[in-house]
Amino acid sequence: MLGGSFTHHSSIFGLLSVIRVEIQILGSIAFFSWCLYLCFRDNFVKSLHRLYFSHNVYYTLNAIDDKGIDNPDQRITQDVEKLCRLLATKITPSLLVAPFVIAYYTYKTWQT
Repeated sequence: MLGGSFTHHSSIFGLLSVIRVEIQILGSIAFFSWCLYLCFRDNFVKSLHRLYFSHNVYYTLNAIDDKGIDNPDQRITQDVEKLCRLLATKITPSLLVAPFVIAYYTYKTWQT
């Protein structure tokens, strides 16, 4: 009876340890994706502001140009936000994990 109970408790402990490690990994990925998003957005906004406010581009788009571009500053803000969120949460983590997945499956294929 004691042996079965110990085995049961150790298997539950092992399962909980695996779940805890997985949660920590997923939390770390989410945290670093958010930090990456903030860095991307900061860099993009600074670069676009530099370009937008140079050579009277701001004045040309808002006052002189009649080509139908309404609210260019709002469009820039929304586009940068969408691009940075997509890069930080979808594309970059996949690109970082891909070499390890390829190496793992190459190793497993080589073993068989």
